[in-house]
Amino acid sequence: MSSSVLRSCPQRSACRRTSLHRKMTRAAASSTLKNATRPSLKASGLPTLAQIQRERHRRSFYEFFKDFWGEIEPEEPYVDSLHIKVLCDHAQAVIEGRIKSLGVEIGPGYAKSLVMAVALPAWVWGPHGRPGYRFGYSTYEYELTVRDSTRTRDLIKSARYQALYGHVFTLTKERENWIQTSAKGFRLATSVGGAATGHRVHLWVYDDLLNAKKARSDAALAEVHEHLRATSTRGVRPSEYARICIGQRLHEDDAGGWVRERGFEVLCLPTEYDPSRHCRTSIGFSDWRTERGEFLFPARFGQKEKEQALRDLLPGGYSAQHQQLPIPAEGGVIKSEYIKVFEREHLPPISHYFVSVDTAQGQDKTNDTTAISVFAVHASGIVLVDGWTGREPAPFVIQRLKDLGQKYNPVAVVIEQKDWGKAMLQLLDGDPGFRWRLVPYVPVVGKNARAEEASPFFFKGYFAVIKSDTLSEQLVAQLVVFPAGKVRDLADSAIQAALYAQLTYTFESRLTASMLDYEGGKRASRTKGSLYSIYDDDD
Repeated sequence: MSSSVLRSCPQRSACRRTSLHRKMTRAAASSTLKNATRPSLKASGLPTLAQIQRERHRRSFYEFFKDFWGEIEPEEPYVDSLHIKVLCDHAQAVIEGRIKSLGVEIGPGYAKSLVMAVALPAWVWGPHGRPGYRFGYSTYEYELTVRDSTRTRDLIKSARYQALYGHVFTLTKERENWIQTSAKGFRLATSVGGAATGHRVHLWVYDDLLNAKKARSDAALAEVHEHLRATSTRGVRPSEYARICIGQRLHEDDAGGWVRERGFEVLCLPTEYDPSRHCRTSIGFSDWRTERGEFLFPARFGQKEKEQALRDLLPGGYSAQHQQLPIPAEGGVIKSEYIKVFEREHLPPISHYFVSVDTAQGQDKTNDTTAISVFAVHASGIVLVDGWTGREPAPFVIQRLKDLGQKYNPVAVVIEQKDWGKAMLQLLDGDPGFRWRLVPYVPVVGKNARAEEASPFFFKGYFAVIKSDTLSEQLVAQLVVFPAGKVRDLADSAIQAALYAQLTYTFESRLTASMLDYEGGKRASRTKGSLYSIYDDDD
């Protein structure tokens, strides 16, 4: 068949038309599919500025706090600082359930109340989308918690907040101590000693529960403890009940001490960085400072402000409120630099040993603690080498004392002739298995005054401990806060030992520089006369 015939064949032309149609159909289908899977920017639109702000605030309480600073403090320009982000991040972790109980230790003037007491409810109800969340707030003074409640209300009612979050909830009650949302969330404001037990909340925030002027008042401390106990079970759902305790430390037994004893996670931010107390928390925070003495917020509090604070608060007040140490690190009556340190393998030549016992208040009081301390006597002083402390009945304590006697063969066992100590002296005196000399110590002044009497012994460098020894570390921790510490048994025993040694021995010289460099020493000398002659052993 000729080519002209092929070109003019009707069937061939039909095939070509069919093939072309199929190609066009597939191309059209492919184009339709691509257009269907590619969103139209014109149809969806870009997010608005308000939408972007809402998303930023939802994700980060810190971003919300920065953006709304002008509504919280309209007359103060915002100065950013890492500590503000740290406070916000930890508050957000509590709201999100990543931390259940949080203690925050921070000095005055660091915006802690603005973060925790003013901005937090506004963030949770609006950006976080939980307008039914219930807050309880308390401080040492009713007017202060009402002040912050009013600030929260004013923030929520501000034009900017309403423009962004007015659609989420409205305020249905606005009393001075009670703000309530349309979703039944509320912010209760009360104080230590005020009404609290009638309401159940999701989060309770304690903001400065103790007045600095009453930090040494036993009655004020007891009232704080009672408030903490009364609110400890006020959760809507106990398993999810969260608490935040925030403020500066004022006393070893204040609210900060109370929450530490009960296992709260603690965020400690001293005004000046102390590497020995470097803070880390479970959400990944680690104090960013590296140099000792580095300020927390140098733009607002530096060396000049520190000097003024020291004049206003005195060293003890500065240590408590700014460094979060209720007692200065160097101690009160007995300072840490007075106490020398030996390495156990480099002890000087030992002459002999004696034992000092601080007994519990009563033989049957198992909640009291007894301390037994063994001291080695050398040419230049005494050093704690062994001991025991605990809450055990009389037979156990006496056996422990016998065991230490067998180990060290002490020349004297000094026991305070008071309370259970008097009974112990009688028991040991009649015990044929106890063969060491008893020295009854009859105090004529209180334990605080005794510390003053013993302080020259420590100051002269006659008292030492063992490096990296648990008992020694416990003793030093008690001595440097004496007499303010809650636990004092080892300190009482050591002070009694210092008084005994001060009256009994004549040491040749003060310990020099560091006990770690000690190269030797002579045997200790003894004063003339009976050990008993030093004490009044009358019943």
